[in-house]
Amino acid sequence: MKPVIFEMTVNYRSHSGIVNVASSIVDIISHFWPQSMDKMEREQGIVPGRLPIFFSGWGSVSERSMVRIDFKVNDDGLE
Repeated sequence: MKPVIFEMTVNYRSHSGIVNVASSIVDIISHFWPQSMDKMEREQGIVPGRLPIFFSGWGSVSERSMVRIDFKVNDDGLE
C-alpha cells in the first residue's frame, strides 16, 4: 500500500510576517536552483504579524546593554 501524500500549506505555529519572509526565501532559492527542492504551494500563516527584523551583529558594548526583548499580548496574538 502506497502512503497518501498531501501538502500542509497553512502554518499554525508562526505568524504571517515570518511565514511570508520564509516563503520569499524559498522562492528565491527555487528561482536560482530550480532542482534543489520539491515544488509545493506557497505556505501561509493565519495569524497576522509584523515582518521580522534581521539582526546583522552587535556594535559596541553599550548597544548590547540597550537591547530589551519585550513580548506583549494583544487581540492579534503576540506582538
